[in-house]
Amino acid sequence: WSFLAMGRENRMFQKQSPMDALLYCVGVRRGEHFIDYEKMECHFDSPEFRRVLEECLTWETHDGNDPNDYVPIVINGQVIDLRVLFLDEDPPWLFDKGDQFDNSWSIHLSYDKSCPRTHVGYPGWDGAEYELMARDVFAMISSSQNKEGAWDFLEFLLSPELQEGIDWDFPARVDSLEAHLAAAQNSVREDLRPSDEAVARLRRILDSAVYNSDTNSIWFIISEEAQMYFAGDATLDATVNKIQNRVQNYLNELGG
Repeated sequence: WSFLAMGRENRMFQKQSPMDALLYCVGVRRGEHFIDYEKMECHFDSPEFRRVLEECLTWETHDGNDPNDYVPIVINGQVIDLRVLFLDEDPPWLFDKGDQFDNSWSIHLSYDKSCPRTHVGYPGWDGAEYELMARDVFAMISSSQNKEGAWDFLEFLLSPELQEGIDWDFPARVDSLEAHLAAAQNSVREDLRPSDEAVARLRRILDSAVYNSDTNSIWFIISEEAQMYFAGDATLDATVNKIQNRVQNYLNELGG
C-alpha cells in the first residue's frame, strides 16, 4: 500500500502506467496471493484486490518520451536532434531501473564496486521479493517411456560434481552455492574477494527469491481484464467479477 501511495503522489519511473503499477504490486507470482491452491479457490472479489485496482488507476501514465525527461545535446552552440537522459541532474521520477543486472552470482557479489545501485526487490505481500528466473529448465514428462533414464539424468544435473562446476550462474544446490561463496571469500586476490556486506546482501536476495515461470496464465487473465478497466471500458465491479469468474473456471479445469 505504501508503494501504491508513493506512485499516486509521485512519478515513480520514466515509463509507467496503471498496468505497470499492477504488475509491480501483485508480486513476482503475479496475483497468486489471491489463490488458495489447496482448496482450488480464488479471491479476486475481495476488498483487498478491489483496492489494488482502484489505487493502480491513480498512477499517471508516462510513455518515457516526455521532452522534459531529457536534456538536449549541444554541439558548437547548436542543439542537434538527439536527446539523452538526465546524467548529472536528478530525473523527475523516483526510481530508474536502468539495465538489468546479469544473473551471475559473482556479479551480485561485486556489483556495488562499479554500480551505485542497490536491489530493493518488488513490493511483495510478505515483504520485498526478488524475481528468480531459471536460465535452463529440465523436467520429466508424465508420458515419458523411459522415466528411469530421465530421472538418472536429472540426478546427474543436480549432483554436487556438476553443480559445483557452475561458475557462470547460481547453482541449484544450496551446498554448491555455499562452496562457491566460501571460495570467493577465501580468494587470494583481494580485488575479487567480496565484502561481508555484499555476501549478506546476496543472502537476503536469495532468501526472498520467488520463482517466476514467466508463463503465468493467471496474470494473463488479470492483465487482460484490468487493461479494460484502466482504459475506462469496464467498471470496477464488472472487472472484479470477470477476473474472479475466469480464474475460478481456470482452477476448476486444473482440478479436473
